[in-house]
Amino acid sequence: MDNITDNTSTTTPDGPVAKKKPFYKRASGRFLLCALVLFAATSLFVSFSGKMMPGIVAGYIKAKSGYTFSVGENNTSLLAGRVDFQNVRLVNSPEFHDPRFLDIARIKAEIKLSSLLENTREYPELALDIRELVLISESNSLLQAVEKNNLVTFINAFTDEQDDAATQPADKKDKSAKDEKKTRKKFHIDKLSLKFDRFIVLVGDTSGKPAKTLIDGSGVFDVEITDVTEKNIREKILKVIERLIKSKAASSAADRLGREASALGSLLGGKKGQKGEEKK
Repeated sequence: MDNITDNTSTTTPDGPVAKKKPFYKRASGRFLLCALVLFAATSLFVSFSGKMMPGIVAGYIKAKSGYTFSVGENNTSLLAGRVDFQNVRLVNSPEFHDPRFLDIARIKAEIKLSSLLENTREYPELALDIRELVLISESNSLLQAVEKNNLVTFINAFTDEQDDAATQPADKKDKSAKDEKKTRKKFHIDKLSLKFDRFIVLVGDTSGKPAKTLIDGSGVFDVEITDVTEKNIREKILKVIERLIKSKAASSAADRLGREASALGSLLGGKKGQKGEEKK
C-alpha cells in the first residue's frame, strides 16, 4: 500500500506558504492575551482607585453631611484588600461654631475584594486610632449633650434615609426600598476597634456665645465592637460614647473633688495655724 503524507503547505510563485495553526490553538492564544490585558487593566484601575480613595471618600462625606474629610498620608492597596489612612482630620459642618471634631492618627481596614462587586461592603476588621474626639452640643446639659451633638448629626446624615423610609406609608415603602437598594451604601464590619487618647465635651455652642468645656480628659480608652452594620452603627457607637462620657466625667469629678479637698485642707490648716499663734 502506498504511504500517504499530509502536507497542507502550498507553493506559490513567491515561494512556499507556512502551514496554518489549528483554530483552537489560535483561539486559546487570543483568549490568553485578552485575559492578560484585562488583568493588567483591572490591576491598574484598582491601584489607581486606591490612590484616589481619599478624594472619593472626602467628596462623599461632604455631599452627605457637610463635614470636611482630609488625609495626610494614604497607603491604601485595594489589591491587597487594605485601606490605610494616616493623619486624618474630620472637621465639623458650618452649623457648629467650633470646627474641631476628629483627629485620627490612623484608620486601617481590611476589605473583602469580592464585596466590591456586591451591594454590601464587607470589612473583617476596622481600627481607628483617635488622637482627639471633640463632642459639641448646643445644650448645657450633659445628658442632652450625649443625645444631640456633632457626632450624632454626622451619623444621622448617613442613616436617616432608612429611618425616613420606615415612617412612610406602605405604598411608598416598596419604592423607597428599591431606591435605597440602588443608592444606599451598605456595609458589615466584623470587628470595629476604637482607641481614644483625648476626649473633650463642649456645651452651650450657640452663636455669639463661646462653648463651655465640660469634660477634657486624657488617657487611653480602648473598646471593641462586633457585628456593625449601617442599621445598628448609631446605637452601638452612641453606647460607646455614653460609656466614655461617664468614665471621663467620673474621672473629672474625682479630680475636681480632690483639688477642692486639697484646697480646703490647706485653707483649714492655715486657719488652725493662725489660731495657734493668737493663743500664744
